[in-house]
Amino acid sequence: MKTSGVWRVLVAWPVPGGKADADRLAAWPHGGEMTIEGEWAAWRMRGTLTPAVLERITARLPEARRVFEPR
Repeated sequence: MKTSGVWRVLVAWPVPGGKADADRLAAWPHGGEMTIEGEWAAWRMRGTLTPAVLERITARLPEARRVFEPR
């Protein structure tokens, strides 16, 4: 897989106040990075979006969204 050096945002959610549990962000084990910028949270990755990566991402979307929900 080639890495372009550019982050690709795969999915993003509004997060009022830009707050989320930092431990849950840091513990994301499914590749890429969970991040908050302003009032948006995002799951982002570097590199090429292949069919296999897309399938893995799609399967994890509900779990990814829960990372940014208040406890």
